[in-house]
Amino acid sequence: MDGRAAAARGLGREEEELTERVGVFGGTFDPVHVGHLAIALAALESVPLDRILFVPVRRSPLKDRDPLASVVDRVTMLEAAIASEPRFVLSQAELHRARAFDAPQLDISSRELRARAARGMSLRYLVPDAVWEHIKKRGLYQ
Repeated sequence: MDGRAAAARGLGREEEELTERVGVFGGTFDPVHVGHLAIALAALESVPLDRILFVPVRRSPLKDRDPLASVVDRVTMLEAAIASEPRFVLSQAELHRARAFDAPQLDISSRELRARAARGMSLRYLVPDAVWEHIKKRGLYQ
């Protein structure tokens, strides 16, 4: 952040030096692909961010299967993929956690919800009430 931007945000010199805009990109990266890298680069440039932290996880709480590649292979592929961009940084913090995140298994997808709304079906009990009211009010996904 340059001095003018920091001053405009009301930051002094010390605060400016401590301020870093970091994006966190988590996933199984099984395998990491150009879509991941393109999204990360777009975030760097459009938000803007100073760096992107890639955080591979042992197992996605959103998927009902373990990754096919080992943790070692996924980390190796991710390191190779981000090596040429110094603003991309690998964090293995989630891989070293003693316990995985215990998320409830819900068989629900945004694509399915949009399709239901497009067919005129209710989304009640599938999305929060306030969200369902907003979708109806705005005529979203018709």
